[in-house]
Amino acid sequence: WATAALSALAEGGVTAVAVEPIARSLGVTKGSFYWHFKNRDALLEAALQVWESMGDAAIARHEAEHPEPRARLRALFLAAFDARNPSNLLNHLTAASADNATVRPVLRRVTERRLSYLKGIYQACGLDTEAARHRALLSYSAYVGLFQIVGNLPGSRPVGDDLRAYVQHSRELGCALIVDEFSYLIQNMVNDNGFGDVDRLLGSMREWREAGMQMLLTGSIGVT
Repeated sequence: WATAALSALAEGGVTAVAVEPIARSLGVTKGSFYWHFKNRDALLEAALQVWESMGDAAIARHEAEHPEPRARLRALFLAAFDARNPSNLLNHLTAASADNATVRPVLRRVTERRLSYLKGIYQACGLDTEAARHRALLSYSAYVGLFQIVGNLPGSRPVGDDLRAYVQHSRELGCALIVDEFSYLIQNMVNDNGFGDVDRLLGSMREWREAGMQMLLTGSIGVT
């Protein structure tokens, strides 16, 4: 019942979790439902527990399969944006969380768990705690945002070579942000301390930015 309810939820949202249609899909009578659940809310709660448990199991499996943090991050992005990962479920739960007291705490726990996992990967790659937290939020925002776009614009989800290019572009953007932040700090130091030959220094910084991005992308530096 709970797995069938989760499938209905992914297909049509919270309102699709209804006893009669799910009973028909299972080939059982509506009366048998009450042998297992008190009411529809209990069924919804059970479906959400299945979803939460599946997510925890997926994280544990991913950690075991990808012990190296940079490889783990890339594999995570590829899996997250893969066409076999259903986007409708997260969209439906996000939409329902504002008004549904059953959905809201589960979605919050799952979101916190995912952000914590991402933060841990970025820390393992070499970022400090604050930078890792910001990068995790940025990455997860891209994930949630893309699914919302796909829900509104079917066919926009990257697949195959396009998916790999999308993940690579996201990675390059993250590397550029790291180097640009460092360049910004250096430039402020120049301005505050009145160092001479600023144009030459800034030119060297631009060259360093390109070299730094290449090192980050190839894994020569521990941040990705």
